[in-house]
Amino acid sequence: MVKERRSAIDRVLDILLMFTGRSGELSLHSVAMISGRSRSSVYRYLQVLRDRGFIEESETAGHYRLGSAIIALANNVNHLQSMISLAQPIMRSLSRQTGESILLTQRTGGQTHRCSLGRRVATRVDQSCSGP
Repeated sequence: MVKERRSAIDRVLDILLMFTGRSGELSLHSVAMISGRSRSSVYRYLQVLRDRGFIEESETAGHYRLGSAIIALANNVNHLQSMISLAQPIMRSLSRQTGESILLTQRTGGQTHRCSLGRRVATRVDQSCSGP
């Protein structure tokens, strides 16, 4: 397998995303194996994430779990769910009046968040797929 050239930030974010969908902890060894990076490189990346609060060391030596900075980031996303909750009654009424489907979108960075009538959870779509 040929490794593509990627920036250190890509590698750090890839490591952070390894915690997605996993419960509990990851060991330094498992992160190194999954990422295909040396343990010393992975250790440096984990230290950056730890120093910023995105992960924390667990009681088990060499193991890490998500940290409190993740919660702070997640709280900033709650505005999207609030917007959807506020808009849904208006969307339902408008749909009944017009007989048409309703789509609510909000751009955030390079992503567009969509909520169509009847769906409770927003999905993210690449900006290039959503049109101007």
